[in-house]
Amino acid sequence: MDSMQSVVTLDENIALTESEWLSMKKRIGNLVEKANASNFESVAGRILSENILITGRGLFCQAVIKTQSKSPESSNVYAALVALINSELPQVGHLLVKRAALQFNTAHNRRDKKRMLTTSTFLAQLVNQRVAHEILALDVLLLLSVNPSSDKVEVAMSFCRQCGHLLLDVAPQKLKEILAEFSSLLRKGELEKRTCFLIARLLAAYKQKFRDSATARVFEAEDQVTHYVSLLQDIDSETSLDRFHTNSDAYEEDEVTSKPSSC
Repeated sequence: MDSMQSVVTLDENIALTESEWLSMKKRIGNLVEKANASNFESVAGRILSENILITGRGLFCQAVIKTQSKSPESSNVYAALVALINSELPQVGHLLVKRAALQFNTAHNRRDKKRMLTTSTFLAQLVNQRVAHEILALDVLLLLSVNPSSDKVEVAMSFCRQCGHLLLDVAPQKLKEILAEFSSLLRKGELEKRTCFLIARLLAAYKQKFRDSATARVFEAEDQVTHYVSLLQDIDSETSLDRFHTNSDAYEEDEVTSKPSSC
């Protein structure tokens, strides 16, 4: 009888824990969806009050990437939100940068122009906020310069217009070298007319020092934790973090040990 009661009690504990996990998933998703330019700081504080370091890390990244893909025009807001979370919990920011990078790589391999534009927009803003290292931005441009199509050049132009101002500051020579590749393709005259036009516009924006792409940062560069993620390396998206695990003891321990000390 005691053995049966123990089994029932354990099952009830696991069920309760899963229910709490699902509730947390819903709360995090709702909070991310509500984030805007005027409230992202308070939203970040509320998200940090959740246990997102371990049990909610994947959920937060899922929610941000899903919401950003629906509203790419608000990418600067979501990047600012991530910057605040990252300053408290760098492991969360690192996971998000890795997943965004993988999403771009997948879109590029599938020649999905819409997804490339959406994801590169987010990557540009993560670089602007110094959550992602500029090496990721340079990797994106290098990838887009190989066998360029009109779609790839359009994505490159959009990407540069968003984070080109920063790249001119932190990696001017590397940016110059990559854009020289585009310029070389233009001189060869072997591309479609539209592609040539887009490259010409990109180079013109470069000459103007991408003056329209400056972005206000949440933190100064030295106060932010910046993650080195490269498209040239294997990236682990840690998808197991998106699933509920039935180890209730580990869950309870995470609840105690991984709460942030401040909001």
